[in-house]
Amino acid sequence: MVLHELINGDWFEAYTRRILVPDLRRDDIVIMENLSSHKRPIVRNVIEAAGTTVLFLPP
Repeated sequence: MVLHELINGDWFEAYTRRILVPDLRRDDIVIMENLSSHKRPIVRNVIEAAGTTVLFLPP
């Protein structure tokens, strides 16, 4: 996915739904940075609904 602007929560949510989640398999682990766009509850819910675990890097 190529963006010609800065990433924000809406773009990251769209990426999560359209690109990341379809490629996930049950019991995968998704490791994310502590960016505010990564910490949206909907993003975590969508990833975990795919049967995966979300872990955040330490601050």
